[in-house]
Amino acid sequence: AKDELLLPNEATIFRAVTARLNYLSADRPDVRLASMVACTAMSAPKQSDMRPLKRIGRYLAGRTRAVALFCWQSEEEARTVWGYSDADWAGD
Repeated sequence: AKDELLLPNEATIFRAVTARLNYLSADRPDVRLASMVACTAMSAPKQSDMRPLKRIGRYLAGRTRAVALFCWQSEEEARTVWGYSDADWAGD
């Protein structure tokens, strides 16, 4: 009943949403563990695996953005991206 495998089309949706969640977790430490747990069910998702996934979705809908601001950064520095390049690929 509750722990039956998802139908093939539902399993595809589950895997797609879980993969997107896994992608998001690189920038969202608040959902990293939940993403990892959801990914463990990707090979054979069950009905009971959908509930936590929906809960994570509701959590993310209420918290649309997370920013890691370190104590030594000002707010302006947090928005600035610096990049460095070695033009001759360390040739000289």
